[in-house]
Amino acid sequence: MAAITEENTPAIEQVLANAEVQQQHVSETVISISNLNELAIKLDNLTRSS
Repeated sequence: MAAITEENTPAIEQVLANAEVQQQHVSETVISISNLNELAIKLDNLTRSS
């Protein structure tokens, strides 16, 4: 059992590392969408003012 666990540990660590990278990408995407939304609101306000 210990040998199997030792064999699987690097694979599990790699999966966890990949999950962390994906989480970072999702967080960056959420921030980008939020920024885009703010810019769209500003643009909408500018076009209504004109």
